[in-house]
Amino acid sequence: VAEKFNKRPSSVTRAIRNLECSEQFTEHNFVLSEYVDSTGRKNPMHHITKDGFVFLAMGFTGKKAALLKESYIREFNRMQRLLSRQQNLMWRESREQSKEARKAETDAIQQFIDYAIAQGSQSAKTYYMNFTKMTHRALFIMAEVSPTPFREILNTMQLSFLTSAEYLVRNTLYEGMGQGLYYKDIYQLAKDRVVKFAATVGATPLYLPEPGEHMHEHDLPVFVHKSE
Repeated sequence: VAEKFNKRPSSVTRAIRNLECSEQFTEHNFVLSEYVDSTGRKNPMHHITKDGFVFLAMGFTGKKAALLKESYIREFNRMQRLLSRQQNLMWRESREQSKEARKAETDAIQQFIDYAIAQGSQSAKTYYMNFTKMTHRALFIMAEVSPTPFREILNTMQLSFLTSAEYLVRNTLYEGMGQGLYYKDIYQLAKDRVVKFAATVGATPLYLPEPGEHMHEHDLPVFVHKSE
């Protein structure tokens, strides 16, 4: 370190002693030791980890220290962009899967509506809304009215949970109709299964954009609950 930054070894040692990092960080990243010089005298030295080196060098001044800081910032930004692209790709994939799940669920609900009407239901068409509200309320901490477009504000994990719940509803409807169950019992069975699933994964808050706020791809999906 002294050679790289054109400093005296004693100056580096003193800089380490004067660092204002926590005691735990110091113990793990600046291990005090000693060495014997050419005269046979023992001198203090430190075994420094990568994290310790970065912490120490960021406090140095001069051209070489400035170049290190610039390089560190560039690399940090590069990794941030890379992670953002990966997360956005995962979100888009989850979004497409959720579309497929919703289509499969609505197809099953349409058949269920015909099934309920055949059993004498007078308000069967409300089941589209009933199943949707039931699923959303079980999985998410949200206002009474679902924001639109709803899926655009969900993060990758929330989309995954919603996809699973909608397939759960679909499978339950086909199962109940296949067994000839009463339509109200089928709905209750689907609700019980979704609620049980939600209890397993946990309800999560939604990020609700402020009025006029534009949602960019890199803003999508965060676990933020804005209380009133």
